[in-house]
Amino acid sequence: GYVRKLLALYGDYNNNDDHDDDNYDNNNPHPNAAELATVVKSILLLNDPEIIEYVTTHAPTFERICAVLEHDPELRRRADHLRFLSDRARFRTVVRMDDEELVGNVHRLFRVNYLRDVVLRPTMDEGSLSTLVSLGQFTMSDIVKGVVVQNCRNG
Repeated sequence: GYVRKLLALYGDYNNNDDHDDDNYDNNNPHPNAAELATVVKSILLLNDPEIIEYVTTHAPTFERICAVLEHDPELRRRADHLRFLSDRARFRTVVRMDDEELVGNVHRLFRVNYLRDVVLRPTMDEGSLSTLVSLGQFTMSDIVKGVVVQNCRNG
């Protein structure tokens, strides 16, 4: 609940028409973006598997997390996660997948890996890495099981 409310602060400002468009800076869309990014990153680095699972399971939440973390003050230059996710990252299947849960797990695995390898990599400690690796392995296991079950059904 508190992660959703925290992320709403970023979205409420971004969707608010009250700010003066002439003075609006696209590179800093929220007046406290750096502070918000620090808080969000700290929450993610708590190594709480439930939080990480929540963030990586829901696409809109994951995208909002990435948008907030673009303003991480510890980065040398601003990240461009949303542009990458919308313009470059594409889901292509090489094996037919009819099961929506299986497809969802593939998307979640991508999000876990992106979070681990790109978003949190510069400041991640060993505990955070371990949590993300474990979640990735469990998700990969679910994917393999789903593919095997699907192939058994299809004959």
